[in-house]
Amino acid sequence: MKPNDEKQTSLAPAPVSTLAPKPPSGGYPVYSRYPALQFEKNSLRQYWRIIRNRKWAVLTTLVVLLTIVTIGTLLTRPVYRAEVKVEIGRETERIMSGQRIADVETANVFNPLYLQTQVDILRSRDLARRVIQRLNLAEHEEFKNKSAELSTLSENERDTLLINGFQRRYDVSVGRLSRVVSLTFEAHDPKLAAEVANALAREYIDWSMESGLQGVESAKAFLEKRVREAEEELRKSEAAFQQYAAEHKIISLDDRGNITLERTAELNRQLAELQNERRAAEALYYRSLEVPPDELPPVINDPTVQTLARELNKQKQELANLLVRYQPAYPAVKQVQEQIEQLEMQLREAKHKIVRNIETQYRVARKREQDLMASLTQSKEEAIRQNREAIELNMLKQKLDTDRKIYDDLLQQLRRAGVEAEFRPSNIRLVQSAEVPLFPVRPNKPLNIGLSLVIGLVLGVGLAFFLEYLDNTINTGEDVERYLQLPPLGAIPSLQSLVQRKIITAPDSQSHPALARPTEELLLTHEPLLSFAESYRALRTSLLLSSAEHAPHSILITSSHPAEGKTTIVANTAISLAQTGMRVLVLDADMRRPRCHRILGLKNEVGLSTYLSRGIALESVIQEHEVPNLYVLTAGPVPPNPAELLSSSKLRVLMEELRSQFDHIVVDSPPITHVTDALIVSPLVEGVVIVVKGGETPREVVMRTKQALLDVNAKIFGVILNCIDPSKEGYYRYHHYYYSSYGENGK
Repeated sequence: MKPNDEKQTSLAPAPVSTLAPKPPSGGYPVYSRYPALQFEKNSLRQYWRIIRNRKWAVLTTLVVLLTIVTIGTLLTRPVYRAEVKVEIGRETERIMSGQRIADVETANVFNPLYLQTQVDILRSRDLARRVIQRLNLAEHEEFKNKSAELSTLSENERDTLLINGFQRRYDVSVGRLSRVVSLTFEAHDPKLAAEVANALAREYIDWSMESGLQGVESAKAFLEKRVREAEEELRKSEAAFQQYAAEHKIISLDDRGNITLERTAELNRQLAELQNERRAAEALYYRSLEVPPDELPPVINDPTVQTLARELNKQKQELANLLVRYQPAYPAVKQVQEQIEQLEMQLREAKHKIVRNIETQYRVARKREQDLMASLTQSKEEAIRQNREAIELNMLKQKLDTDRKIYDDLLQQLRRAGVEAEFRPSNIRLVQSAEVPLFPVRPNKPLNIGLSLVIGLVLGVGLAFFLEYLDNTINTGEDVERYLQLPPLGAIPSLQSLVQRKIITAPDSQSHPALARPTEELLLTHEPLLSFAESYRALRTSLLLSSAEHAPHSILITSSHPAEGKTTIVANTAISLAQTGMRVLVLDADMRRPRCHRILGLKNEVGLSTYLSRGIALESVIQEHEVPNLYVLTAGPVPPNPAELLSSSKLRVLMEELRSQFDHIVVDSPPITHVTDALIVSPLVEGVVIVVKGGETPREVVMRTKQALLDVNAKIFGVILNCIDPSKEGYYRYHHYYYSSYGENGK
């Protein structure tokens, strides 16, 4: 079907010379190795794009969570909380002070150990058991239902589970820097909550008083027993002390000092000083055995050695000066050498003398130490004999003093316990009784629903970013520039997405038979001003401007994988170029799975494979299409060796001949990742265009395709995104503006 004149006029732009005039200086920019483009990372616009594209994931997560929380909140039975407050004061003990009883504070409530002890008591199972028994909660409706379910258990097991359930309902909290403790209890019945809270406070106060009195009585009985034992022990200690002093005729311990003790102390002092001297002499002696004399401090600091060393250095300097002017046999030189030898011998003797003195000093110090130690040992034995009796008596006196003090302390504690047994006030005071709560504390419907909105939104946005992270496909022109560092030449929308998004309409098949078949992707079947045709006009303009100084004569269109729509793009691009008035040839170089003839409605009896393998005329394999200025060289019958045919020199000659006959040559080739046919043909054309199916082709595969083309020195014009959903990728605004302004029919 040939387009009518009106369609031809509407689709045809100005001539190429008008579309792509030669710039006055240089030419159009050329992407050679495509330097890395700069992008604004993590921009708000990029975040908004991700959220917009994944809006259904965000909304689904939000609605699901909100629904679950709302239903759960409405079905939850309300819980009421009652609060009672008690003051834990300082503990006091009542003791006898003269003729009256005085209160003495024994524990500070601000002591964390004391306060934590009281909190643990309030949380104890025994206190919970007392409240349960006092109120008979096992028969209450809220606890009875649970107890009925546990009828098969033993009494002890039911009691344990009942206390566990009770403890989960109440809590204890302490104010900051306060003696007031809050007890809260939760129940579905508000009256029960208040009743249990008050019972907890009363039972705690009663328990405190009972435990205090019980402790005093126990302490009093224990103290009476200990006083009797201490009194008996004191009598025994006094008798033993008096008997030992009489037997050894000791009157006073202060007169036991004598000259022997003083002499022993003096010998100890002298021995300590002598041991220090011996250690120093010993260390110096052993060092003299390990190192040369020159490294010993006595040798270094000796005046004689220093004098001989200076004289020796002086003679050596003199010898060095003489050797500069005279031979070694010169008399003056020999004389100086003899003096040097004498000085060296004197220096060695002086050092050896010092070393011998070090040894002598060490041996003398060791002998003196041994003699002094013998004297000290004898003196100690004498002192021990003289002081043994004094020590034994002193131990007896210390035991006597200790027993007397223990007896006095126990007697005093017994008197205090007697006073405490008569009266012991409680330090626990009820500050605020629990009132029946009017409003439930759970569930908090506004808070739950509000939190579910916030959390659902956060989870939804997080899911959107996670799905975006997992998506490794190319979707937009920004992705092409960011990951491939190639210019995006155009974006071809999916016809089904255009119809679904109502960017274009699908009228009935009688008035618009082409539009009733939205999956038909050939350009001839669509109205000139529809967005599908407009996308190819934009692609045509990008291709004409993709090469410097002139529009490209030959273009190879390939892809990474099959089924990315490259053959359809080849046909429609050729049709769009032919509508400008230029002679355009479609060359189907995909001799493995040729499809150009099917899309364009031509025969494939002869074609490129026939021309390359046989000696036939070129005119016999080129077919003229119904579109004016459009010619097609189909792939021909599938040969057994497509790569060998494409590698022949005849293909190069063919390309040169075709350039002379046609203004533009659009070449279709197999995918690059499967076969090498496209890599063989790419050096024979002016540039290569890579087709990427939006949202399906992984970016790593396209990057490998790009690298493979660069490895064979192919020039890449850019990338065409195919099957794009305009509403998802930001193209919707352009189409909506264009067609809302001019109408789908250009009116």
